[in-house]
Amino acid sequence: MSEKTMRSRVVRGLRLLHAIAVENPACHGTPDVNCSLGWIELKWIRRWPRIPGTIVRVEHFNQNQRLWLRKRWASCRGAWLLLQVGQEYLLFDGDVASWTVGKVGRRPLVDAATHYWKRGMNYEELHECLKPSLQREASSSLLTDGVVARPSGLLPDDFKLG
Repeated sequence: MSEKTMRSRVVRGLRLLHAIAVENPACHGTPDVNCSLGWIELKWIRRWPRIPGTIVRVEHFNQNQRLWLRKRWASCRGAWLLLQVGQEYLLFDGDVASWTVGKVGRRPLVDAATHYWKRGMNYEELHECLKPSLQREASSSLLTDGVVARPSGLLPDDFKLG
């Protein structure tokens, strides 16, 4: 498999989120996939290093990509890196990815991932993982005993309906 094949599968797997593949020479560092929830940088390596503790090298994860993910994560949380290693997949928040991917060994890399799939990708789970934390909080707490509740911070306290 390659990053190109991975991109095709991710775009198909996230089609309900209107995912599209992105090739953007105008802005260095732009991630590979855009969807309605944000941007996903894709990286692929054939296998883990054989020697425990060896840094997991991720070719072609450059400084422009790291900076792009870090800045986007800081501004809106809508940026992730999805790393495939053989049949395993690891999802990282953009900020965490920018500091750890390609710089640490297998154990710290797995520990830093927000989600880890050991045997292949589950796109329904990936969809849930990509939802911004506020959206997850809002969708799970909107109804309380049949009364619509608003997640804190969405409306000013003095806002009155009607």
